[in-house]
Amino acid sequence: YTYESYIHEPFTLLGYLAAITTSLQLTTGIIILPQRHTVLVAKQAAEVDVLSQGRLTLGIGIGWNPVEFQALEEDFHTRGRRSEEQIDVMRRWIEEGASWDQHWSFKPIERPALPAVINEGWTRNSVDRFVLARLESVGLTPNPEADKRTLARRLTLDLTGLPPDPVILERFLDDQSEEAYEKLVNRLLESEHWGEHRARYWLDAARYADTHGIHIDNYREMYPYRDWVIQAFNENKPFNEFTVEQVAGDLLPNPSLDQLIASGFQRNNITTNEGGAILEEYEAIYAKDRAETTGSVFLGLTVGCATCHDHKFDPIAQSEFYAMTAFFRNTTQYAMDGNVSDTPPILVVPEDEDRGLWQSLRTEAGLIDAEIAKHEISVGDMFGEWLATEEYRTLQTPLEQSAQLMTLVLDDAETPAVEYGGRRHEITLHSGATVGPGPQGELALTFGEESWAELPSLPLDSDTPFSLAMWVYTPEDEGNFQVGGQTDALDESRGWRVVIAARQIQIHMVGEDSTGDMDRKAIHLFPTNMKRMPAGEWTHVVFTYDGSGERSGLQIYPDGEVVETEGSEFFADVEGSIRTTEPFVLGKRLLSVDSSPDSPEAGYFADGGIADLRVFNRVLTVQDAKVLSVWPTLRQARSKEPLQLNSQEREALQHFYLSVKDDAYRTLVARRWAIEQ
Repeated sequence: YTYESYIHEPFTLLGYLAAITTSLQLTTGIIILPQRHTVLVAKQAAEVDVLSQGRLTLGIGIGWNPVEFQALEEDFHTRGRRSEEQIDVMRRWIEEGASWDQHWSFKPIERPALPAVINEGWTRNSVDRFVLARLESVGLTPNPEADKRTLARRLTLDLTGLPPDPVILERFLDDQSEEAYEKLVNRLLESEHWGEHRARYWLDAARYADTHGIHIDNYREMYPYRDWVIQAFNENKPFNEFTVEQVAGDLLPNPSLDQLIASGFQRNNITTNEGGAILEEYEAIYAKDRAETTGSVFLGLTVGCATCHDHKFDPIAQSEFYAMTAFFRNTTQYAMDGNVSDTPPILVVPEDEDRGLWQSLRTEAGLIDAEIAKHEISVGDMFGEWLATEEYRTLQTPLEQSAQLMTLVLDDAETPAVEYGGRRHEITLHSGATVGPGPQGELALTFGEESWAELPSLPLDSDTPFSLAMWVYTPEDEGNFQVGGQTDALDESRGWRVVIAARQIQIHMVGEDSTGDMDRKAIHLFPTNMKRMPAGEWTHVVFTYDGSGERSGLQIYPDGEVVETEGSEFFADVEGSIRTTEPFVLGKRLLSVDSSPDSPEAGYFADGGIADLRVFNRVLTVQDAKVLSVWPTLRQARSKEPLQLNSQEREALQHFYLSVKDDAYRTLVARRWAIEQ
């Protein structure tokens, strides 16, 4: 290789050679530099054999000016050279045995002997002896003792960060006993301000803040962690507990509410929601931050120095630093914070007076979860008896018929319809929407570039519990799509709708403009980025809403599973009614109205599909959602006798039996849901 392009870039060439070279066999005039890596500089064209992973010959042509080269040569030879005095120190150290001891900070603490002092009467404790010994060593004497008012001010500022309370100060001034000072110390340590003042320093080290830190820097609701730190100081919590609960309080056996709050230490890091952020990069940044903070706060080590190389002073290899970050890469936290105050995962903390109830409900929930799991395992005999009746061969609906408000019926591709209000209503397909193949042998509505389907209006409102279930085909194009909904384009999209944005399926609710300031309250929810809809595939999705008007009342179950969600703040709400007289439209939404009210802009569900759409008048459980997701399998099972069923069909039928037929199981599930509320 000839590197003519490096003629005027000697350091670029040196860097390249340093990177590829492990050992050299030199054949012409060269200079060997005394650096960590073997680097060479040729005065003229040289043939160099590089022995690395085999034998490689490089022909290097260099045309530096001799004056420039001489200066470079001298600089490299003198850089880092030790003085004769330094060399002599090293020589004598070696001759004396080259004794080596680890840094004092890594050695066990030993109590030193108390120093001798001249003025024994001045000291009151062992610390005083060290202070006085130092003063006497330089010929100084202590100042006279300050007056009581000054002492009280100093002490109060030190222990609480506040000036002394006038009542407490007067009590101290009037106390002429020998224990007056100690009494004041104890009184200040009992003050809640002691914990507040100590916590200020800890919260700085723990990088606590009430905002996210960068980008829009929105409000972050982390104050329960702050209050926990204050309480820990005021209760004089042992430091080992203080450490464990913050590093991994959530991993303790049956952690308490306070221990869960304490693990908020790991959520204090700066986060972002910037549009151009690279998710993988910020996941690495967050892990790096947690490793550095844990290392500096609890180990007293600058472990972050090992981010780019082995630590120069402390015994920390670069590989060990990244091994440490692995402990912080097992979180469900999404890289983007959503610009909300309560980025998932979150812990809803009750008021102090409700903590007893919270703990009892949590305990009960754990017992019920165990009972549900036990029942699922032990149901075999009862399920087998039910299966033998072949009742499943007459199934017409996955869940009770009385709960279904509307059902999409596509048995006849020529006349698509919905069952609603006890009647069959034919629906209108517009601009190329058709009935075609769907998931697992089902028929589906499929949509073109600007096609849609119009269904009857539903009486769903902000105080109406309901659930929406359907199969959704996600287009391969990662764009924004309007799946369906019932909104009023002339009233700022008041209503409800389901959309797909960047393969994340979302439900939105928009309320009324109750204040007249054009600032409508709205809520939305969607699975985290780790649960995006797979492009070019069918996914079963269930949305539930409990009628509370709050975001906390929304839930999503993709393919019958509980997933981590994000969206609006947990207690965000809508105001007023979301009910409109507009039709329920699939595959289209009128987005906004410009200066001409009769020509709103529209969004569509191009290349998307919807199958087995069902609207329910109640909140479905995750168990219900699972049954709906396996309904195509249940339909297939209807044509088979029990002995002909395959494992997938038997599993689907058992889900159905538990969720619909098993009263004991349904009671457990209902109680578990009530606890969540």
